[in-house]
Amino acid sequence: MFRNLFIGVVMLLTFLACSKESIEKPEMYKALTYFPLEEDTYWIYSKTLITIDADVDVFDTTYSELKMKFIGYDEEFEHFRLERFSRPDSLSIWEAFDVILIKWDKISMHWVEDNYRYVKLTDPVFANKSWDGNIYNIIDEWDYYYSDLNTTFEIDDLIFPNTIRVEKRKEENAIQYVRAFEVFQKSIGPVYEYNADFSIQGGEINKGNSLELILLKYGIE
Repeated sequence: MFRNLFIGVVMLLTFLACSKESIEKPEMYKALTYFPLEEDTYWIYSKTLITIDADVDVFDTTYSELKMKFIGYDEEFEHFRLERFSRPDSLSIWEAFDVILIKWDKISMHWVEDNYRYVKLTDPVFANKSWDGNIYNIIDEWDYYYSDLNTTFEIDDLIFPNTIRVEKRKEENAIQYVRAFEVFQKSIGPVYEYNADFSIQGGEINKGNSLELILLKYGIE
């Protein structure tokens, strides 16, 4: 009897240990696979900027194109270097307008833009993992988190398979609409970005702006 009881206890403990392990180990991925950094890689995006100021009757929408190019390691700054270019349309000449510095520490990708350091991605990637994207700058805390892992993202007529989403901000109420997120495709990098910050008055958008980037072309040159 005692032998059977002992065997039963062992089996129960084994079952509980396996159940605990399965709960504590969600499906995980490497963040770097969603933003690979290869020298001379470029990304070209359509860029839509909407600016609204109803008080002075401003309702503007501007279309242009943005290009990012990965240059390589910058020994002076001890960071990797991305150069960004802009043009009003596909027939115009690219003009450089800023530089992004990137650094991977042991688990996170740091993105330095306009002297602000953001934590853009972090390892490992799993559903609902969260972190403060502004932990290294003076902006208020933003709780980034992963969602929609390994899903297909569709926008207009474009289809991006095997993507992850990084949610940054989402505040929707009677006085404001704030939304920010990015989508990354495996083996390619960022394919979509949306940032909106609008104040609302009387149920209508009163003031603010939004920025939308959609990947049009990707390659190595």
